[in-house]
This record gives sequence, C-alpha cells and structure tokens, in this order.
Amino acid sequence: MIRDPTTQRFARRTHRAIGLLFIVFALILVVTGIMLNHTGRLGLGRRLVTNRHVLRWYGLAPPDVPLGYEVNGHWLIQAGDTLCFDAQPVAQLSGRLVGAAVVDEVYAAATEEVLLLCTSTGELIEKVGRESGLPGGVRRLAAERSRLVLDTAAGLVATTTDATVWTPVPGSDPAWSRPAALPADLAVAVGPVMAGDGLSLERVVRDIHSGRILGPAGVWAVDLAGMLILFLAVTGLLLQAARPRAQTPAARTHFD
Repeated sequence: MIRDPTTQRFARRTHRAIGLLFIVFALILVVTGIMLNHTGRLGLGRRLVTNRHVLRWYGLAPPDVPLGYEVNGHWLIQAGDTLCFDAQPVAQLSGRLVGAAVVDEVYAAATEEVLLLCTSTGELIEKVGRESGLPGGVRRLAAERSRLVLDTAAGLVATTTDATVWTPVPGSDPAWSRPAALPADLAVAVGPVMAGDGLSLERVVRDIHSGRILGPAGVWAVDLAGMLILFLAVTGLLLQAARPRAQTPAARTHFD
C-alpha cells in the first residue's frame, strides 16, 4: 500500500498519463479483436488488399493496370496472366493480349502466340497455337465479315471460328481492335483476379492486432504495451487502497 503523499501524487499522475496514452492503443486492440472474432462473417479472408501503399509496405508489387478490349458489349481483359470475359476468368495467358473480336457469337482473343476462342457466356472453347497452324508473332486481331483476321510476323492471315485453315489476305484492311480503359466498376471486379492469392484483409488486421505490421519492433511494442497495462491495473488497485476511507456516522459519534 502506498502511504507517502508525494509517492501517491506521482503514482496518480503516472497512472493518468499512461492511461491517456493507451486509449488509442486499447481502441485498436478492441476493434481489431472484434473483427478477427468475426472473420468469416465479415469475409476478411476473401477480401484482398489492393491499396498500393499497403502492398509496398508488405514488399508486394501492386497489380498492373488491366488491359481490355470492348467487343459487342462485353470486355475481354488481360488481368495479370489471366484472360477474363468481363469479370469472369476464362483461361491462363502466356504473353500479352494484342486484340479481341467476335464472329458468329464466338469471341476471340489473341496473344503473340495463341488464339483463344470462347462462347458468349465466357466459356473457353479452344486454345489455338502454332501446333494448329497459327503463324507466330501476332500483332493485331480484327473481325472482317465472317472471319478473323490476324496481323502476324508472316503477314495478314484469315481464319474462321474453326481455326483449321489459315488463308493469306495481303490486301485486307479491317478495323483493328484497340485496347481501352476499363469502366471503374469492372476494374474493381477484376482486381482480385490480378492479385491472385494476394494479401488478404484478414492478415492485415491480424498483423495490426499483434503489432507485426511494424515488424519485430511492433511485436516488442505490443509486449511493452501489455506490461504497461498490467502496471496500470496494479497502480490503480494500490491507489484505490491508499484512499482514506470516509468515517461512518456511528464512528464520528463515538469519537465525539
């Protein structure tokens, strides 16, 4: 028990200062603790962090800006190494998306070495490569009447949606597909595809709660904070015990 008045004043001021300092810390612990207790309900494990500053803090490269081609009201998008039909993943890509077109309700997307065909609902029909006769070095893709026209390293060639016969068309001058900026809502929708497994919001909240978001120093800071909270509890009890107790009316009458 603390009896010396000077020591009591010092302990009381220290107790108050530390308590004020740790209000923010306590709020962070409470909020992040509640969030972690309801991870499934809040979907923290499924929600990926796309903020570039947070990704850089974790040493992760922010996702590239998606590249898209608008075709007949739909978008064929390169999201990282994935081809998306609107926001739906269709197939893995090898190389850069260079064009997209639609013929007879069959949607086509081309990289430098592969032609991908999919349905109007985004289901992959076929991947066509050099083994099927596709000339390499594809640079552009367009639809012309009922055929696909590709600008390749070997010149202009045309094919149908069967992609079995490749016909040189040196005099062709189709309207080549051009990439465009995605609508904002679609860019957000394909963000998780680009991030892959990425950085989940659950991990960030857990790291904030444990202090690991600041590295080893953060863990030690949380440990120190826990010890100081224990100090607050002990000094609070001692200060309460040191307070003079009010005399009861009966006691005052006895002394009088």
